[in-house]
Amino acid sequence: PNIHFAQAVGESLPFKGESFGCVSLSLVFRHLQDKGAFLKEARRVLVEGGRLGLIDVGRFRGTGAVVLLMKTVLRVPGVLIFGRHKWDFFIHSVEESYTVEEVKDMLEREGFKVYEVRKKLMGMVFLLVATKSA
Repeated sequence: PNIHFAQAVGESLPFKGESFGCVSLSLVFRHLQDKGAFLKEARRVLVEGGRLGLIDVGRFRGTGAVVLLMKTVLRVPGVLIFGRHKWDFFIHSVEESYTVEEVKDMLEREGFKVYEVRKKLMGMVFLLVATKSA
């Protein structure tokens, strides 16, 4: 297989248009500063019919309560186990999450056709697979 791994700014990918059959990202989408710009770039570098696979932490019904617990009751053990920086990043990560429906809407607005949606761990993690449509 012809597989390429690259570290790059998602909103400005260093590849020619229609270079890839698949673009995937794991636990990154919620951290992108300009999600629309990334989706435009992913669409640009994908061949027609190419796939976008996205796994991320999802906002769910209990997200607010979980964040409150993480900032209060769970803060001391969280910091002791993981360190302050990692614990605060984890809190930020949960706070910045989107629902799977919000992410699906973003993909569809940017010209992707979502054909697979899976939720795991009561919706806390999701997988979306979409194709670049004409």
